Amino acid sequence: MPPEWVPFAILVCHAVGDYYLQSDWMALNKQRSWAVACLHAAVYTLPFLVLTCSPLALAVIAVTHAVEDHYSLGRYLVFARRFLAPRSAWPRWKDTDWTGCDSTRPLAVSFWLYVVADNTLHLVVAALAIYWL
Repeated sequence: MPPEWVPFAILVCHAVGDYYLQSDWMALNKQRSWAVACLHAAVYTLPFLVLTCSPLALAVIAVTHAVEDHYSLGRYLVFARRFLAPRSAWPRWKDTDWTGCDSTRPLAVSFWLYVVADNTLHLVVAALAIYWL
């Protein structure tokens, strides 16, 4: 594969693994069960086999994906970005919804901010693993 296609291929592998190969059961239970999070992470990692045969890169992609999804780390990124405001406007965790946004924000906006943060985190880790491991 030409090197200029690798970023696009990483995006496609991520989309296939996280959306097409993830069942509703996995999506609904990966935060409740480590076994489900690990199963989803293993299935998620399969498309990346077209980009690398490095066991270390594949392990990093799988393990970090399981941890990110089980703990819903994207919501912490959404929450943390609010610390870029003046100190008087800093958030309190108890005032946030499940996305990490202020609970008064419209759910549609909160949801998409969470989805973007979550996917960005997965894509950065996958790209770093593919390029450097």
